[in-house]
Amino acid sequence: MVLLLVTTPAQYSGATFGFLPRRLVLGEREHRYVVYVPPGYTNERDWPLVMFLHGMGECGTDGKLHVEVGLGTAIRNEPQRWPFVVVMPQKPDKPSQWFDHEAMVMGMLAATEKEYRIDPSRRFLTGLSQGGAGTWALGSKHANVWAAIAPVCGYKTSAFDAAALQAKPIQAFHGEDDKVVPASQSKELCAAVEQAGGKPLLTLYARTAHNSWDQAYRESGLAEWLRMVAHEPLGARLLARPEELRGGAITIESAAPAKPTNLTLAPDADELARRAFVAALRRLQRDGLFDDRAAMPETAASAGARFDVRLHGVPGEWRFTRSLAPAQVVMATTAVAEAR
Repeated sequence: MVLLLVTTPAQYSGATFGFLPRRLVLGEREHRYVVYVPPGYTNERDWPLVMFLHGMGECGTDGKLHVEVGLGTAIRNEPQRWPFVVVMPQKPDKPSQWFDHEAMVMGMLAATEKEYRIDPSRRFLTGLSQGGAGTWALGSKHANVWAAIAPVCGYKTSAFDAAALQAKPIQAFHGEDDKVVPASQSKELCAAVEQAGGKPLLTLYARTAHNSWDQAYRESGLAEWLRMVAHEPLGARLLARPEELRGGAITIESAAPAKPTNLTLAPDADELARRAFVAALRRLQRDGLFDDRAAMPETAASAGARFDVRLHGVPGEWRFTRSLAPAQVVMATTAVAEAR
């Protein structure tokens, strides 16, 4: 028998946003976890969800330590990049693997979806080290649940099933000089998914040792990739791998009678032009302009401004068009100007 017990608002001092403590009871055992609720959360629309699995060092029952490493610190540094409801379970002991706590993880997911309005097409799974292994394992065990997975310095366990992940968007990260979990683990896992017919992305960092998670969660475009990948998978891949770009164009048209802002990448562009184009894309991506499911200001419809991007590369061609609010037009135009 599984019993669910979720804390009430009175039990977390009236807070409605931020890192909120929760409890889940399975049988007779209580498990603590944390739910991060982004500022601006509202029940008026569906929100994406990220499940984060921590590493061995953060195991315990205090309900706090696992929020201090990895994704939790990345969110604190730049909360605007992470407009997700984030579920952070805490694994009680070090020797067990995350797949041994499958009922706990999935129970916390179910409890969160009862409490918050979650988009079932935008559930994501990520984790670091032992949590990276858990991401590969629970990602394949519940492939129908997750829109994408992002394992960081993970390793192979008996629960991993490459065939189950062959159609799943995957972005993996690892330190090339990792002595705790060799990078060969992520290479082998990605190769297995490729052999099964998948197209995982693997980023290898040169000098991070085992701590590849700070760069993965803070410096890569992972947050923006997750915001796009469920409904714009080709665009997400091209932005995650700009070296695959063969050409493209950015056009911003304002409602005011002004000349449109244009930036193009020609197939034969030199390295300087390529860097400028990619920098503009990165800035627009970080501003969230590719997240077409995010709430738009009421002025957007009447502003009459349009934002168009066309990219083509190895995987194919991607076209994205969105109406912009005046403030966003300024951001986008500034981004292009700075890139130049």
